[in-house]
Amino acid sequence: MKEYGIPSIDCFKELFNSSKSDKIKVVYLLKSLILLEKFRKFPTAKEITLEFLNSNTGHEIKVEIANYILNERYISPILLEEFGAKEKLNYSTFIKDVLNSLNNELSAEDYFGTDFNFVRRETVFWLISKSEDPRNKIQSLFKEKLDWFDFPTQNGILDYCFQKKEELEMEFVIGILDKAIKVNMREVRITALKYAYLITKNKKYLSLAEKDPSTHIRKMASELKEEEHKNRF
Repeated sequence: MKEYGIPSIDCFKELFNSSKSDKIKVVYLLKSLILLEKFRKFPTAKEITLEFLNSNTGHEIKVEIANYILNERYISPILLEEFGAKEKLNYSTFIKDVLNSLNNELSAEDYFGTDFNFVRRETVFWLISKSEDPRNKIQSLFKEKLDWFDFPTQNGILDYCFQKKEELEMEFVIGILDKAIKVNMREVRITALKYAYLITKNKKYLSLAEKDPSTHIRKMASELKEEEHKNRF
């Protein structure tokens, strides 16, 4: 990633686990995510985010930044000025200091900002895993009516339900999946239908997928049936 002015993953790992200030760590993280989105380097962005979240940076700071990534978007001062928008005034002092430094780091006109959607799936999984009550956290984050920017977060919730189904208990997990298969966003329905079928092997989920208006979901149903047929022989 040197050609984009972004250090290697090992450099990030060293920085995030160093004695440098939390502010420096977070500025480097957010700046790199913004640049990586510009260059469409999403796998690298996810890897860097996970390195930060799993580092020895203070837990409270990591939770604050995880919530910022899930709920906010960075907008450059240039864009704010041009469209007469205003930054939120209820940010913590720490976030305000980070954003001021970020504004200075990203002074070029073509770095307008990002909504962090490309790392929200991994971020919400981490946030749930570190909560005192994962079930309560899932319920507080789960939505049944979605906007476009919601689907990575909702899929991260479903990932956690699928991977931690024994810990969460099956009744709870199936309850979340049954709600998710009815949402208005195909990107979430396809995940929910796949997980529900893989967990239960109940043909009703394949039937729902086969009747879904989305061709992507109907294709997924066909692939699951084909895979099941192969495994029989």
